[in-house]
Amino acid sequence: MNTQQLLMIASRSDLAHLWMNFAKILLLVAFVYQNVLSDQLGLNLFAGEGYHVLYPDAEIDPAGTTVEPAEPEFVGSTTLGNPEFKVHFVPISIGLNNRYDDVELEITDVWRISQTGQRLIQRTNPETEVRTRTYGWPGGRRRPLYSAALDLGQIVLDDLESAEYEVRFAVRFLRDGVVVHGEPRRTPSDRENVITGPADTGAMFLLTVLPADEPRFGEIVVVRRQTFEVPERLREMTNCSMTLPGGTVASCNQDRVGIGSPPAARYPNMSGSFDEDGARVPFTIDFIVQENHPPRAVRDPDDPTFVRLFSDDLIFDPEENQHYINLSQFVIDRDGKNNDGTSTTEARSMVVSGTTEFEVQRSAQTAWKLVPTVATPRFNQEFQLHADDEFSRDPITIEYARGRTRN
Repeated sequence: MNTQQLLMIASRSDLAHLWMNFAKILLLVAFVYQNVLSDQLGLNLFAGEGYHVLYPDAEIDPAGTTVEPAEPEFVGSTTLGNPEFKVHFVPISIGLNNRYDDVELEITDVWRISQTGQRLIQRTNPETEVRTRTYGWPGGRRRPLYSAALDLGQIVLDDLESAEYEVRFAVRFLRDGVVVHGEPRRTPSDRENVITGPADTGAMFLLTVLPADEPRFGEIVVVRRQTFEVPERLREMTNCSMTLPGGTVASCNQDRVGIGSPPAARYPNMSGSFDEDGARVPFTIDFIVQENHPPRAVRDPDDPTFVRLFSDDLIFDPEENQHYINLSQFVIDRDGKNNDGTSTTEARSMVVSGTTEFEVQRSAQTAWKLVPTVATPRFNQEFQLHADDEFSRDPITIEYARGRTRN
């Protein structure tokens, strides 16, 4: 073997040792970086990532529940003549890898409550399109708010009665047609195995079915400082008036009425009257006034008063030539309503306080943007965000942190 061959072999050996040492250095750097992430950012940062569903119209923590964690509950009424009801919900996916293509809401079980309080399981329609509503992930960066309209008369195969019904539904996140989160789909034979416990993406609708000829104003559920829809039959009455919680007398002859700000409670047998055939006809109406909750952070469902934002969350807008974070993805008003009664998750106003390198702006799409006021904001800075719905306001602590590693 000549000298040139020996030198080539030696050089290859040295190169192999060099790459091995370089790999060791990379592993050491990765180990140190992982420990820094654990110590400074905390591993629990990633534990809150996943899939969640918010229900703007639901009672998140019903009083007197024996189920932990509490399953959200809706309260509503319908009639035998038109047994329709609606479910408003907001699906949320948190984390870089927790994407989905479609979200599905399915009525899974229905019970009728007898006069003695028994829960009687009802036969449900096996046709999927009757019990299920499916929505695709919308374009843009707005937080989706879906309204699923359903007909109890089509869902239940047994004859509907004037009674109370418990309607349980599940929400599933789908990717490529496969359920990636939520209660698994059940076959017709599986439907006999009724699931009664809570689900992290499910809820219960407590629905009162009234006789077809009974006025649909027996009970009205409304949030403080919001408006409610006056029942159509009352709107059509001549010179109709009703007493609201708090003692204010309002006309029924209008589409919507503001409830004001009475304490959250049940107000039974509130009086009202209208003119009919030359006489004054009295009636009563029940109100359930619910507390008005301020906007809350939603990145970590276990801590609605804190949100950690990352440099990864920054979006560049070429038209405005600015970087920003879409705050409407992370801070929403769970029980918000527009003046026309439609559900909304948008906070009415947002401001930041304290020494910070960010400011809040409202975008043309009625969403809120957190905009850096400096070219490169400092990491690990905290400041207060005050978001309100023009009635309730609680501070939310925001921390701006270094970007997370991408897989």
